Amino acid sequence: MLLIDKAFWIPAGAIVVLAIVYTVTQGRELVSQLLVLYFLYPPPIAPVFLAGFLAKRGSWLIGGIIGVVQSIATLILVTMSPALNAATGAADTSVFLYSLFVSVGFGAFYAAAAAWYKRFLNLANPNRNQRRGQSAARPAAGRGDIKRDRLSRS
Repeated sequence: MLLIDKAFWIPAGAIVVLAIVYTVTQGRELVSQLLVLYFLYPPPIAPVFLAGFLAKRGSWLIGGIIGVVQSIATLILVTMSPALNAATGAADTSVFLYSLFVSVGFGAFYAAAAAWYKRFLNLANPNRNQRRGQSAARPAAGRGDIKRDRLSRS
């Protein structure tokens, strides 16, 4: 069920699209150079936070899966881009193993932290959803109604 959710497909799609754009432009475009740092460099910060915010349940697991997707994209990117391969100076398997180790562990942690922060924000303002429903049902009250309501509660 987690793999058909938008919490997986939006970050995974962003990783794949960015890897394709970076490979086609050979990293000469400024926007792709900046986005690679947040989406493809281990650990992938932006897609994991996005997955954590979008996930209803199992955010840590989606974060780990996004880490695997990022590691595969990094492996393909390093093997396809000779400039990036020369810049890293490492073998493809060592880059993949490093990326897999770091991205899966930190991806699960960051996604869980993002989901916790989303729940914290929802709990910090519990009346946000109630105001919408009550504004149409209850007429605007004047100052006298507030005093009467206080007296009726005690």
